Amino acid sequence: KFYRTPDDKKGKKTNIHALWDHMVAINSSEIDPNTLSDSLLKFIDKSKIKEYSTGKPSDWAFETYQIARKTVYKGLPAGSYKKPFKLPRDYIEKMRPVAHEQMIKSSLRLKFSIEQLFNPPK
Repeated sequence: KFYRTPDDKKGKKTNIHALWDHMVAINSSEIDPNTLSDSLLKFIDKSKIKEYSTGKPSDWAFETYQIARKTVYKGLPAGSYKKPFKLPRDYIEKMRPVAHEQMIKSSLRLKFSIEQLFNPPK
């Protein structure tokens, strides 16, 4: 799905995946991994750490697919590179909390997977 940002006046086209790669940062100073990490720590719901740190990669992949289908792409028209669509003006702000949660989940799941690899249950 290709899109143009609401403020785009130059005809720049990109795709939703590329947008999501950059959506986690709240501002340009958070592109630094340490700054971004510190910022994301503020968003962690401590009551969900255990929930996010269990399961299998196939469960996580299906969960992510469902989020994409029901949230990320919901209401967006099909787009192509030749005929991209304009994103709704509030799309990025609505999706940023979803991006934050997905980044937090992936970080916790990576930690969980590494711990399982080096300290398997007996």
